[in-house]
Amino acid sequence: RQRDEWVRTQEIAAERICLDPGIGFGKTHQHNLLLLQNAEKFLKLGRPILVGHSRKGFIGKLLGDNDCSRDAATAGISLAMAMKGIQVLRVHDVASTRDGLTGWMAAAMALTINDAELESDQQDAILNELLDLLPKRLLDILLLMLLAIGCSRATPLPKPGPDGQPLERGTLML
Repeated sequence: RQRDEWVRTQEIAAERICLDPGIGFGKTHQHNLLLLQNAEKFLKLGRPILVGHSRKGFIGKLLGDNDCSRDAATAGISLAMAMKGIQVLRVHDVASTRDGLTGWMAAAMALTINDAELESDQQDAILNELLDLLPKRLLDILLLMLLAIGCSRATPLPKPGPDGQPLERGTLML
């Protein structure tokens, strides 16, 4: 709250402000887990919330292996944060996260649509419309939020990947 109040005094437009609880920055393993478990409580501050959990050390500790890939656990945490209403996820593998969120949202919305007892052709039309919009919409929101908060480490395409080849559309190098 104090940092949010200070930022307001700096004449920064409200739509350019995003709050980050700081996963991993000087926090214990238990602190990080508590922040994730209670992330939705930050929404009460009335600002978009950013969670930067991707590949952090606490994930290696959670998995019991600091040398293992942390991408699957990062994706799982991303889904949990989306379910809690967190608006911005800072991740290394944007394309996989986008695809995972798209699949999850499509499945969750399909269940809701089925519960509403719509006619089959109505369900199909709605699902097709959502599936056409979701990947682009998720990516657009992520890119806009990163740009709005001035993430100088985020560089949109066409920066090449580590192997010198162009990255897949929608990927950010962080």
